[in-house]
Amino acid sequence: MNTTQCFSDPVFSFWFNRHADEGEGGEIVFGGMDSSHYKGDHTFVPVTRKGYWQVGFCAGGCAAMADSGTSLLAGPTAIITEINEKIGVAGVVSQECKTVVSQYGQQILDLLLAETQPAKICSQVGLCTFDGTHGVSAGIRSVVDDEAGKSNGGLKSDPMCNACEMAVVWMQNQLAQNKTQELILNYINQASLTDPEHRGVSVPFSMLLCLTISL
Repeated sequence: MNTTQCFSDPVFSFWFNRHADEGEGGEIVFGGMDSSHYKGDHTFVPVTRKGYWQVGFCAGGCAAMADSGTSLLAGPTAIITEINEKIGVAGVVSQECKTVVSQYGQQILDLLLAETQPAKICSQVGLCTFDGTHGVSAGIRSVVDDEAGKSNGGLKSDPMCNACEMAVVWMQNQLAQNKTQELILNYINQASLTDPEHRGVSVPFSMLLCLTISL
């Protein structure tokens, strides 16, 4: 359509309705944008990889993909938490996230300040065992059932272990930004204990993320 010069601007835009109970689910506009669906100005960024509209996203070099085929956006917990906080969207937080923050938050922070290798912190606090490559739940042992062909030790994820690993990544990110201990703990407690029914929009809990946002 663009090659036939049907559009005044070589632009197309998507809008997804965040209210699932409303009849109109979304809208696609060719040749422009519907100003009734947004406020302020848009920031245009170059596409770094074609196919999934991949763009640069954060100072550390991470990328984001604006996939028009889904309404779910997921990313690193540290980044998504900050986005949620800025736009007033509350994620559905698992009980595991709350437990890790309330019971192990200070201990994790102390280990980071002591320059403990981040990948080994969750094993030191007893939430993961460390096999040299990734965290595995401390509550899981390598028990192989030959007849069933299953291995409990082969589970790819454990909620408490995953929640701990995400907390470590987030705290490490905040320390790199020279945030104070008090600010880090207060913020992560607020993020983890927010009641999604009373703030913003609730979204699904992901296996590897404490928080995600959905548009």
